Amino acid sequence: MNNENLFNQGMEYFNEGKNSKALEIFSNLANSGHVEAQNHLAFMYEEGKGVDVDYLMAEKYYLKSAEGGNSAAQFNLSLMYLNGLGVEKDIKKAHKWLEAAAKQGVPQAQLNLAILIIKTENRLNMGMGSLRYAYTWACTALEQGFEPAKSIVEMMRHMEAGHDHTEWRKIVGVPEVKN
Repeated sequence: MNNENLFNQGMEYFNEGKNSKALEIFSNLANSGHVEAQNHLAFMYEEGKGVDVDYLMAEKYYLKSAEGGNSAAQFNLSLMYLNGLGVEKDIKKAHKWLEAAAKQGVPQAQLNLAILIIKTENRLNMGMGSLRYAYTWACTALEQGFEPAKSIVEMMRHMEAGHDHTEWRKIVGVPEVKN
């Protein structure tokens, strides 16, 4: 059986709840460099499917898969870093992997990248164009039909028109600047 057929068999086992069989297949494929299997193996470690929850193993396999170009792993890894899920919270790593997934067309990554930029523009040292960059990603997500991006795009348009930023900052969770 070739690797793709084996991977599909692993997915069938996983979807049927036969996690130990799926784990065996994904482990073998992941260790041979199969990026989709690496992503699914990481998910199994993250969620405790057929194994004990192990965030370090989840990070390890998400990273291998993300480095191999798997957009789902890039997004999943970004969420681990963004939320500090079993790893140290790291905004710069979260940004790196969100941007990688966003560039591959993942609308959830595009919107999350926009929000991350808005919330952390000063800490990311992105300069004056950062809000424009965030707006571009939010629009890209919306253009793909990702409806949650609509409110961010509308609020950024409102802000761009010179309106009060207070309401917009509250919606995206940006702390108020006090003088």
